[in-house]
Amino acid sequence: MKENMKKYSGGELNELYDILKHIGALCDNDLFVEKASVYKGDVVVDGDLTADFFEGDVDFALIDGNLIVNGDINPDEETFPNLLILGNLSGNNLQNGEELVAISGNLNIKNMIYATYNSGGLKVDGKTTAQFLINHDHWLIMPNVEVAYKILPYNDEQMDDAIQYNMLKSDFIEKLHPNYLIDGDDIDMPHLIQDIKEGKEIFK
Repeated sequence: MKENMKKYSGGELNELYDILKHIGALCDNDLFVEKASVYKGDVVVDGDLTADFFEGDVDFALIDGNLIVNGDINPDEETFPNLLILGNLSGNNLQNGEELVAISGNLNIKNMIYATYNSGGLKVDGKTTAQFLINHDHWLIMPNVEVAYKILPYNDEQMDDAIQYNMLKSDFIEKLHPNYLIDGDDIDMPHLIQDIKEGKEIFK
């Protein structure tokens, strides 16, 4: 067990932290927590952040400080807990799926934020920075987005999430390198995501 980490029941966690104040907008203020891990102070992860980091059967993790990941952040795993960070989150790439992730500070990502799956959500109270933001039917709450490419790869209309996307489906496919297209207009998303993570050029 990490020295700065303690485990709590959901009831104990709610006595210590008002978690719905931060994450409630992603779950209609209705979130059941059975077991939680709380990390006091800044946390540095050397390598990728995966479910294994959280050491055991927990369904919620709280970082009471900044979370600095020297690698990729991969919540899109079956056993990854819902995550609340009372500080900033930084890393190379962030792929978020059906988990809820709330950040009270800034989200600083070097390359790409890939948000996919319609039952999860990502909320950032501060500023969000990255090169790419790719949203595939995901709930995002981000009031301050500084991202070069804000992409809806499967939508030809803006989403109702207050983010002004600058590439919708038709425009994105037109600019995308043909190597990432199947039968002309179907995107090979795993190939595309991997190349963005590696910093490769994806446009013609």
